[in-house]
Amino acid sequence: MAKEPLDSIKIHKIRSLRLRGCSVKEIRAHLGHSVATISKYIQGVSISEKYKSILENKRFPSKKRSQSQWEFAERESFKIIGTLNKRDRILLLIGLYWGEGTKRELNIINGDPALLKVFVTCIQDIGITKDMLKISLRLYENISPTKAIAFWANNLGVSERSISSIQIVPGNKIGKLEYGMCRIRVKKSSSYFKLLMSMIALLKDQVK
Repeated sequence: MAKEPLDSIKIHKIRSLRLRGCSVKEIRAHLGHSVATISKYIQGVSISEKYKSILENKRFPSKKRSQSQWEFAERESFKIIGTLNKRDRILLLIGLYWGEGTKRELNIINGDPALLKVFVTCIQDIGITKDMLKISLRLYENISPTKAIAFWANNLGVSERSISSIQIVPGNKIGKLEYGMCRIRVKKSSSYFKLLMSMIALLKDQVK
């Protein structure tokens, strides 16, 4: 047998609770009606701005918790790191080159613009200037060389003339490596390479 429709007083109670940001689960606990019944009568109810955020937090508690954790992590990260000084940047360079750099000459290749920008910034702390850089690109066929050159020059803060060669490789890379791979070599880098590798070795020993 079909259930009788709710009277206007009960409907008003459902809608009033919804207006105050109550979830379907809370309305059901308070009034005892089924989820289907409550869902039917809250259709079209516009929750006031005052209560919208309350209901959102009830619907997506994990999202709110994650956001709160990120905000806390951002505050704590600044407390821990603060502002980098020269020694900090050199240590960052050591870690970066240890993981990503070649081990026979001073050069690095990567597709991450932020990583390479950090590299170019940090090598200046050991005496390497931007005019000592020789940059080359490796691009897939679907990447515009003109756009790639402009992008990398702007990102690294160098002249487009610093990009001396481009290698086009077959295939397309959709979604990743939008501007290809960038290789940064340091001209006449023998002494700087030895210094950097010696610092890496020293760091290895000290960590032991």
